[in-house]
Amino acid sequence: APGRFDDKFDLSQQVQGVAVRPGSDALLAEINGVLAAAKTDGRLSAIHEKWLGSPLPEFVQAAQ
Repeated sequence: APGRFDDKFDLSQQVQGVAVRPGSDALLAEINGVLAAAKTDGRLSAIHEKWLGSPLPEFVQAAQ
């Protein structure tokens, strides 16, 4: 019922990450490259919008 529960936190503001085994420099570079390209061409924002219903947060867009 509306108003029955208090909002404690917003899950859409959590920062996510990808873990790779230490020394997996080529894999890490590939992942970072794919994410950078997806941010640049708008794919990452489109995915975020589709699945989370809001634009990619500014702090994510600004991250290097």
